[in-house]
Amino acid sequence: MQYDKRALYTRLEDKLSSSDLRFEFPIDVRELIRREDIEVQYCPFESDAIGAVLVKGEQKSGILVNSNKPAAEQRFDLAHELIHFWFHPIHTSFSFQNPQSRDRDKEWQANEGAAQLLLPYDDFIPRFIQTARYVEENHEPPEEIYSSLARFYRVLPVVVDYRARNLESEILQYLSGVPIENVILNHFSVRFDKNKPPRLFKSLIQKIR
Repeated sequence: MQYDKRALYTRLEDKLSSSDLRFEFPIDVRELIRREDIEVQYCPFESDAIGAVLVKGEQKSGILVNSNKPAAEQRFDLAHELIHFWFHPIHTSFSFQNPQSRDRDKEWQANEGAAQLLLPYDDFIPRFIQTARYVEENHEPPEEIYSSLARFYRVLPVVVDYRARNLESEILQYLSGVPIENVILNHFSVRFDKNKPPRLFKSLIQKIR
């Protein structure tokens, strides 16, 4: 499936540059949401398929978060709904519903935008390579690449896997010597399913030496 990452990332960068928030990793999603005057509440959902619900109103908006989910998953869900709030003129958004019943373009933007917000490519790509080399040099299990990065960015390992797969072309450009600021973003995108366990991207990792 073809999507325009460059356009989305530019749009997101413009949005963030309009904020005076000082960005440090891991990024404070709750602070971004607070600055938008969005109320956040936590409660247990009957369905584990729903991570969060955004209700966007003319005067006040809110996000209801499934308190049954781990903190790292809630963090991505909040970022996902924040992208919906910023870019999509909708009144209600259910996170991670049946894709057949949703606008796939908007869902891609929300997932990819959340990934870029939490794991920006210009930070993730060098850090991914550095972490992969460190793990190999110290004879640690390859799965530690995902685990280490997940701990750093405070996300689930499946989000790290999604990021690596969606940035494969960009990672290979950087490995070939292209400066990170000159890396060309491609349009390829894989479908994100946070309910599937991450599969180590061995073919890419083997190219990192």
